[in-house]
This record gives sequence, structure tokens and C-alpha cells, in this order.
Amino acid sequence: MKKIILSLILIGVLKAFVDVPLGWRHRRLVYDSAYALPFIGTWVSSKGDTLIQVFVRWSQIEPWQNLYFTKSENAGFSWTIPSVINPDEVALVYTPRAAIDRYGYLYVAFMSMRYSPYADIAVYISQNFGNTWQEIYHVGGQEWSEAYHPWCATNGDTFALVYTHSHFYKDSIKFTYRENNTWIQPENVDPGNFPRVVIDKSGYFYVFYKEIPTNVPKFAKRLGQNQWTYYSFPQTGINFEEPNRIMRADPQNAGVIHFVYSLNNYIYYRRFENGSWTNPIPIVSGTNVDFVVEKGGKIHAVIASYANNIYTMKYYVSKDNGNTWNYIGDLYHSKYFCYEKNKRGRGLALIGTEMNNPYYDRAYYQGNDDFSISNKYNATAYNNNKHLARVSNTDDLYMVFSMESDSQDVVTARSLDGGQTWENYKLIGHGITGTPCIWIDPSLPDTATYLWIHPQISNLLQYRKFAISTNSYSPIYTLPIPQGYQINLSFPEISMCFLQYLPIEMTSIKFIGVILKAKNPSNTPCLLAIQYNITDPNNPSIIHYQEIGNGDANNPSISYSNVSSRLKFHCVYK
Repeated sequence: MKKIILSLILIGVLKAFVDVPLGWRHRRLVYDSAYALPFIGTWVSSKGDTLIQVFVRWSQIEPWQNLYFTKSENAGFSWTIPSVINPDEVALVYTPRAAIDRYGYLYVAFMSMRYSPYADIAVYISQNFGNTWQEIYHVGGQEWSEAYHPWCATNGDTFALVYTHSHFYKDSIKFTYRENNTWIQPENVDPGNFPRVVIDKSGYFYVFYKEIPTNVPKFAKRLGQNQWTYYSFPQTGINFEEPNRIMRADPQNAGVIHFVYSLNNYIYYRRFENGSWTNPIPIVSGTNVDFVVEKGGKIHAVIASYANNIYTMKYYVSKDNGNTWNYIGDLYHSKYFCYEKNKRGRGLALIGTEMNNPYYDRAYYQGNDDFSISNKYNATAYNNNKHLARVSNTDDLYMVFSMESDSQDVVTARSLDGGQTWENYKLIGHGITGTPCIWIDPSLPDTATYLWIHPQISNLLQYRKFAISTNSYSPIYTLPIPQGYQINLSFPEISMCFLQYLPIEMTSIKFIGVILKAKNPSNTPCLLAIQYNITDPNNPSIIHYQEIGNGDANNPSISYSNVSSRLKFHCVYK
């Protein structure tokens, strides 16, 4: 019965592990003590490796909806405790947007119902990085003058704001911007609603919106005070209502605006280049999308596709300015997210819906990094007990380390040029922080084996093999600890070696040798050496185990020798 229960646990654990695409971390929980409200949004903005995130949270007492702010100074690996920035205990808060300018000033624009039932828009600024907030702009909240759908952008020290202004029930697009602590008088762009705004490399403003009463997409470029040039978007039926970003300014070229948008449940890409439109490029079916544009023509897009009552997030990349798109992998489930670039890569703020709950869930952040390690950059992860191995007679290096996350990620990276450059890291499992190790046998240079301590079951080890020639990973396999022993999780240390097809008495057997800090059946700390037969990886067996050091022993390491078909394991420790 115990074996049956253990097998069921293992099956559940293995099914729970889901690979994510190269360069992506697993989600990090930003706030877990209450529900977030996905239909009114989350937003993230960055300056260097500093991120700010805002989201709205449901409360059981007034005010019913709180606008929360949190920040990260390390590209999203850790976040401050979220703090409320609601002004005057606003009862209802909607569609928050956030931005950072060149001086590090934080801006948050949002719609509220503080003058219920009349909607208003407010902009708050923090000049001390979120410690205190001050209202600097307000519009609406009156019977014949309401404001909806704010959207903002920054360029240098310029903060631009667009919104829908309803005057005597007639909607129009308003535009204003703040420069040198001064706002310009709001300008009328056109009758319409659901506006977006960007600022291009030369400082020109562009506004995209749904025209009224035609409901067709319109695009406007500001040439000067109250001077706008208007362009008709070549397609109609674009989804403005969902919080899709729709457009971004090119980071390199003035006058170039990228569009990724949802039309009839399909995602398309096209560009505006100095007055003309490129042809639409279909990407994949989907309803919601956000994207990041980088220098050199690389575009990253996260697309939510709806099926079987859930939204699956799919990751696509174009390396040629949107002309061709490659599917990279899935990012689990969410409908509401915001994708943003930072200094070392990109990141995704989202409202998670893993439990298939379409209305309320928690706020998360998921990083998408460009580099794991290189000769110029430190590791993007918080890591410790790094293990490095080299393929014999080559410059091919393989590293494994722990990355700080909610799921205790085990991460591997490799360099094929002796460490000058490194490929994006790959998440290969979850394990106790600091415990993963690696082995590449000199006589079997095609296989890298990774071992770590199971993150939840204290008497199990897990390992995974990587076939170098086929660039493929095996499933995750488990190894038991001898009965009566437990891994010493207070000071987890582990080392391993792997041996394949050693001829012993005309039999080919695969071995793993392990040494780790443990506690024996008397609950006394010790070093424990174990040899496993893993010829059938689904049914491993313990060949031999032995205590070889007392509780004061540290830094154990294990290897083997094979002379005249005699297998010997060797251990060294402090």
C-alpha cells in the first residue's frame, strides 16, 4: 500500500512539472493574501532593472477595490510588500496604467468612481519611488463631464496621457502631456473612445482609437499644438475593449510604429512607416496580446488563446521585424497580462488563472531573460552551489544552479565556446535551493546528468539526463533514500557521479553514486553515501549505502574509478 501511495504521489509530482520556454522563469507570486481583479487590470513598467507593478485587489470592506503598488529592483526576482495608493479611499478603481520617466519619477493613471456614479480619471506621481504619492491631474467626475479609459506613455521627462472624455454623453479623445512640471491644455483629437498613445524616438505623439460613430480604427500623429494628421487604419473590427496594447513605437527608428492586434479572434502584425502601412501578417488565433519591440528588428509577443473555457498563453518571437513568427512554447494560463522590456530582458505581469477561475485570482510576475551568464554579466538568477562540468576535449561547458522562485527552480545553462557566451538558461525541474549538481562522464561525453533534492518529499532525489547529440532531455526520474534515513534539509549538500554501461561480470549496468548530508534512523546527522542501479530508470534500486562521516562533515564530493572492471567510489569531505 505504501508503494502504491508513493507511486501516486510521484505521478502527481511529475505531471505537475511543466517546462517553460528557454529564457523564461516560472511565475513569482507578487501578492497572495487576497484576490486580484483581472477584468480591471494589472500593469508593469520598467527603468533599467527596476520594475513597478500596479494591480487592483478586491476587498471585503470599503473601499471595495484597492489600487496596489509594488516594486522590484532586481528585474522581478523579488518584490516589495504591496502598498495601497488609493486616494481618499476611492470605492472603485479601474484600468490602472503605470510609467517611469528618465528621472525615476513614477506615474500611475487610473479611472475611478469616487464621484459615483460619475467616472473620473486621476494621475498620481511619486518622486521618492513609491513611498508617497501626489495627485497631479484630475478630470471628470461630474454629471455632464466624465472620463474613461486612460492610457499613458513616457519619453525622457515627458509624460503623455490620453483618455475618453464624455461631455453631455458625447465621447471624444482628449490628449495632454506634462513636461517640466507643466501640463498643456488638453487637446481634442477626434470623437472616439478606447485610445492608446505612444511617443516615438523623435518625440512625436501618436494616438490610436476607435472613431465615433463609425467604430472604425483611426490613427493620428501630432505635429504641433492642436495640429494632428489623421490616417485610416486599413482593417476594421479590431478588439479595443480588452486591455491589448495594440501599438508600440520602434526603439531605433523615428516614425515607425508597430501594431500587434486582435481581429476576429486572430492576432495580426503590421507596421506604420512614415505615412504608409505594411501588409498584415497573421500570427495565430487569439483574443488578447501584448508585445515588446527590441532594437534590431526582434519582436516578442505573448498571446492568449481561448479554448475549453481557459486562456492559454503562447509565446511567439519574430527576428525580422514581424515578417515571420516562430512559436516558442506555452506559458500556462491567463487572460490578463502586461508585457514589458527591462534592462536584461523582458517581463510579464499577470493575473494568474491556474484554477480556471475567470474572475478573481492573484497577481504574478514572470521574467523572460536574455542572458543566464556571460563574461560580461552576472547570473540573472539568485544562485548558490553552482556546479560546472565540461565535455572532454572540448570547450563545451554545462552549468546547473538554483534560481529563486516560488517553485524552487533548477536551472541549467551551457556555453559552447569556453564560457565567452552562454545560451539562455533552461528550467529543468524544481528542487531544494542550492542542491542541484551535474556530472558528465569523460568516457561518455554525450550525456549530462543533473541531480537535485526533491522540493517537497524529503526522502527522494530526482535526476534528469540531457542527450547532447540530440539536444533533448529525459523525463524526471526519482531515487529513494535508504529506509530510516532522511535528508538533512537544515544543511542540504549533495554530490553525484554517473556511470553508464560498466562491464561487470559480463553485465551492462548503469550506476549513480551519491553522497549527501543526512540524518540516520537515530536522528543523528551524518554523511551518507549511496550507490544506485538505474539500468531501469523507472525502477531504481539501492546497491549499497554507508555512513562515512559524522554530523560535523561538510562539502562532500564523490567520484569513481574503474580499474580491471573493478568499480570503486571515492568520497572526499571536510
